[in-house]
Amino acid sequence: MKSLILFLFFCMSTIYAAAQFTYTLRIKDTQGRLMNNVEVTAENKSQNITLKATTDNQGKAIFQLIEPGNYSFSFLESKDIASAEVKEGFSGKFTRSVTYDPKGVFVEKPKADRSNIVFITGDPFKLRNDRSACKVNILVKTTKRALVPHVKISIVSIKNKTVYSSKTNASGKATFYLPANQEFEIDVEDLVAYDHLFIKNYGGMEMSEVIFYERTKVNEIEKGDTLVQNRISQISGTSSHILYTLNLKNFNGVPLVDEPVYLKAMNSDRVVEGKTNSQGVCKLMLLKGDDYILNLKHESGLLLVNAPSSKGFKTESSTRRYRGSKLIEQLIAEQKAEMDAIMARYDSDFNSANQEMTFHDTPVQKIDAPNDYLTLTSQGFDINFNNSGRAGTPTVIDDKMYSQQGLYSSNYFCLKANTGSFIWGLELGESGISPAVYHNGVLLINTASCTLYAIDADSGELLWSRWLASYVYSTPTADDNSVYVVYSHGEYPVIVSFDLRTGEFNWMQPVDNEAIACPVVAGSEVHLASQSGIYYVFDKESGDKKLTSSSVKVVSSPTIIGDKIYVTATFGGTEKLVVLDRKTLKLKKAYPTSLTSLKTSGIRNADETDQMNFNGSHPIVYQNKVVVVTDRNSIRAFDTQSEKLIWEKSITTNSDQLPIVANNRVIITSTSGDVMSYDIMTGNSKLIKKIDGEIEGQPIARNGLLYIATGGIIKIIKSLHLFEWNQWNKDASHNTVWK
Repeated sequence: MKSLILFLFFCMSTIYAAAQFTYTLRIKDTQGRLMNNVEVTAENKSQNITLKATTDNQGKAIFQLIEPGNYSFSFLESKDIASAEVKEGFSGKFTRSVTYDPKGVFVEKPKADRSNIVFITGDPFKLRNDRSACKVNILVKTTKRALVPHVKISIVSIKNKTVYSSKTNASGKATFYLPANQEFEIDVEDLVAYDHLFIKNYGGMEMSEVIFYERTKVNEIEKGDTLVQNRISQISGTSSHILYTLNLKNFNGVPLVDEPVYLKAMNSDRVVEGKTNSQGVCKLMLLKGDDYILNLKHESGLLLVNAPSSKGFKTESSTRRYRGSKLIEQLIAEQKAEMDAIMARYDSDFNSANQEMTFHDTPVQKIDAPNDYLTLTSQGFDINFNNSGRAGTPTVIDDKMYSQQGLYSSNYFCLKANTGSFIWGLELGESGISPAVYHNGVLLINTASCTLYAIDADSGELLWSRWLASYVYSTPTADDNSVYVVYSHGEYPVIVSFDLRTGEFNWMQPVDNEAIACPVVAGSEVHLASQSGIYYVFDKESGDKKLTSSSVKVVSSPTIIGDKIYVTATFGGTEKLVVLDRKTLKLKKAYPTSLTSLKTSGIRNADETDQMNFNGSHPIVYQNKVVVVTDRNSIRAFDTQSEKLIWEKSITTNSDQLPIVANNRVIITSTSGDVMSYDIMTGNSKLIKKIDGEIEGQPIARNGLLYIATGGIIKIIKSLHLFEWNQWNKDASHNTVWK
């Protein structure tokens, strides 16, 4: 009997634990009246779940969301009016208020462009005795209907280039006498075009306009460009700020306490800083008019938070997983102690210490399809994951397309390559995802901070993961049954090899700095150009260092064919395409044309993917006849034997671009969105497509489709050209040679 009672208790506890996410949708009309007896539907399409609830006399429809996944909420003719993501193992409560606005009363009008207007100051009482004018009373109230005194109100006539300014009195009212039959913008304090006002053509009319305005009350200390906020008392957004709430937990679901949280404005130097409380929650007030990037102490670019200059009182929240700053610092200290001991004992024979290396895993979570990401177009279809930053280079293998959700997301998806339909999704432990490298059925992904993942390409199952460092600046490389990656192990830059399918440690060798983009495998060797310009060659099986050279300062990844290494280097104070002898690393030849090589920002911990996706002037060798190289302003083709310039074309590209080579053509995209094709022998050019916006990463081609990322959207476009280029930098070895 006792066992039965315990069993029932366990079952009840499990049910209770699974039903902890309570979502409340509160509905009101455009007059602010709460709407009762409205049926609301919540759909979780991935789980085939439909839930219904009816609003009570407080306008609230309350849902208990048990199964994980994305829920979309609809009522009356308002479809997908709100959404919520429920994650396995997470609990909590969330309330959102929405306005039922079928006539578009609250649809915000566009703000006028004031940038080139010189305004004059108008007297708000000058037209007091003018019978053709209109008396306008502006009443400023809080959301609880309390009048707000001493608020600066400016009514702006774009047509007459005039600004009328006043302040609300003790009763929260400001009075203006304005010309009739005009439209005005209303500025409140420093909030430009906070509301609009239209005065009809009725002289002598008196009208009142109510503006809802909430002042921001926040305890903050200014330290340079950083605003340190503590003990936020606001329970919702205000007129000038949004309220952002972060729930931070470790990979076991335990709240992380006293974690520093930073929100960096994208268009200014402003940083808002706070700390998580005893429940792992941090609340921050973010000034409207910008977007903010969420950063932690040892992870950057976690999330993009929008704070547009819009009417209303916006509240945003998110839940993130994080290893925890203290644990990360402990792991770094353990790595450093391990490396200090190894370097002291095995300075001349580093490999004999291989058995002493230790590594830690990072878990992942399965996730469902995102909402409304797929749009059919006249040319194909678009993949738009919304508000996650740059999409970068996708990977297309057979009938599957693999893509990160965006720079500011830890989500990764596998979709059908020819339709975009969902196959599987994963939430990784971190954001800042590298291009996926495919080899022998395995996807290899680095995150900028800070894990190498090996994922089964068909099922999405995690094969293994290795936490590497607090920041990783390169993309992985693979060949045969091994993976090669460069990072700093306890502050020591190293190149490491793991087994492709098991993650078992093979070997490690110290280098002087991080890699330029990635290692390159050719035959039995691994080649590495460091960010200091030093060149290394290792035996890929044993890890033995075969050669190293600093005779020329290397500024690109290498391309290796036969006994030659093609690389861009600083030679005699000038950047040139050079050839090194593969056996000695001595300079064999330097092509006569000077280059203006593309470079990364070089700013550490600012945009790791800037370095992770880097290509710069990475050479391409075609049939040992032609070498193609790009720089900041042009693309050039040289004869490999005579070293003569065959052709040169002007084109401006990003530093993450590398041309596609197929069917005797060179394909590259410009910063202006031109997808260009050049005959590899003559340079004859052809415009394949014109894409709106700046292109991100390399274009991918498969089965007559082009996959091009631009503005956070991956555009899949039907093409008559059957080019084949399925992943970043050609293949997993990254040796850009075509035979």
